[in-house]
Amino acid sequence: MYRLQIYGVPSGHFLDTIAVYSAIFTPIVFVYLVYALYRKYLADKIDKVWYIATSALIFSLLLSFRQRLDIEYFAPYLMIALPLAAQTFIHSYRVRLKMFRKRYQTIFVLSFLFLFLNTLIVLFNKPLYRFIDNPKKHFVYNMYVAKELAQELKNMNINCINTDFKMQQRLQFYGIEKCSDYILKEIDLEGNRDANVTISYKTRAAYKGSVTKVNIK
Repeated sequence: MYRLQIYGVPSGHFLDTIAVYSAIFTPIVFVYLVYALYRKYLADKIDKVWYIATSALIFSLLLSFRQRLDIEYFAPYLMIALPLAAQTFIHSYRVRLKMFRKRYQTIFVLSFLFLFLNTLIVLFNKPLYRFIDNPKKHFVYNMYVAKELAQELKNMNINCINTDFKMQQRLQFYGIEKCSDYILKEIDLEGNRDANVTISYKTRAAYKGSVTKVNIK
């Protein structure tokens, strides 16, 4: 569906995939989600939602043994199983006497705190640039730069430019078309070359680029 390609030399990323899932759902919710799917299987209470979520989970984990995956293609299918996990949790909670519910109450509180913390990190993630050695390793780095870069180019009265394919597509979304009048090249953040364009977050440079005007005779 997503033109997923099996390519390159096999390299294991199973633990990375588990880590990303844990970051999305929080570790407690992810573990309980897998447990809920397994429990539904044992109880023979299988429906379409179970098939969709389980297929996405198993398929992504199997492929991760040989290559790195874009989890955003699979995680949405796993998210639809959250109501199943909630249903399993509520059922397990209700069938127990009050004196035996403390463990479930603790799990609920910890899960809620982790989800709240995740939300705060997502909403206020830019300050993290101050504590990361390589800004490109920021977990949402790929969502940044293009908008600010497009605005910086417009401030330089540049409305079209030629650069690498991925950045070209992203800049075009923000109104910077492709042309041969200017060339934009990304510069290593640790390099000594002077940059015409620098994008910084919280005083930390996240992108440096060199803009060159092409003299057309």
